[in-house]
Amino acid sequence: MDFQCLRHYSYDAKQVFSIDRWACSGDAALFSDPFRSPGLDQVGFANILITEMIKRDRSGQLDAQTVKNFNERFLAHHRRTVLAIQSAYPFFGDGLVCGTRLVWDNLRAFSVNPAQRFNNVYLDEQKTNALLPIVSRIYALAERMTKLFDEWAAMTSKRYSYKFVDYFAVPKVLDFYHRNFRSRKTMEELLVDHQEILDYIEEIAQIIFLMAVADTMPEKLAYMPSPLWMNAWGVGLDPQRWEADGLFSPTSKPRPLMIEQFSGMFGITDLSSILLGEMEKASLNGSLV
Repeated sequence: MDFQCLRHYSYDAKQVFSIDRWACSGDAALFSDPFRSPGLDQVGFANILITEMIKRDRSGQLDAQTVKNFNERFLAHHRRTVLAIQSAYPFFGDGLVCGTRLVWDNLRAFSVNPAQRFNNVYLDEQKTNALLPIVSRIYALAERMTKLFDEWAAMTSKRYSYKFVDYFAVPKVLDFYHRNFRSRKTMEELLVDHQEILDYIEEIAQIIFLMAVADTMPEKLAYMPSPLWMNAWGVGLDPQRWEADGLFSPTSKPRPLMIEQFSGMFGITDLSSILLGEMEKASLNGSLV
């Protein structure tokens, strides 16, 4: 069997589009990573932007700021892709952490890219600006979760295991998948869909956090609030940081968490019982030590 090993195969760029009528696409522009095969997605994204610039140039409407904006959006997408994939490399041998991370990455990918590509959001400044507050929170949550997975991988007890996860079997995922690949949505529909996705991944982030705590330090589940609802943007595995990071100061209203349905897919079938047991022990003791 022939094989080849390449190191440092990802490469970036400072500029891929120019007002001087040149543009790069595909491997001529950049390369993120072979895992998850993002190349074709990025070729399609680049070609959408290039085609739009050609159309505007032919009609005399292309300006330097538009080219700069398109360049920055394309490079930002590439860099987020590299971070999402390569930050998980250190724990590829850990089935629980890596598997949960892959499902999370799929949810995050479904949450923004398809709806924006299929509805030309990247080409419309008004749509981009209208969705920016929600999209910014999605990206901020993704960044926070990347740190959580790093901490989890370093602390995992490796007590839990599973054989296979079908991420389309995760409640609501298939519905979001179909909805976000629809085109010709109104601005109102885009806003509603983005907000629902944000709400959904906010819930999933909390469940993943509880899974990580159950795996690494189950006794700390006694600190969880009742009703069970937290600030997803404050999750982390350093209990001394929970208060300072605002974990127990959410700005959204509590909603039911599908703990058993999600955590059970990864072999953590006792999360609810552990959580209840630790909280009951804390209540009997009268205080948390």
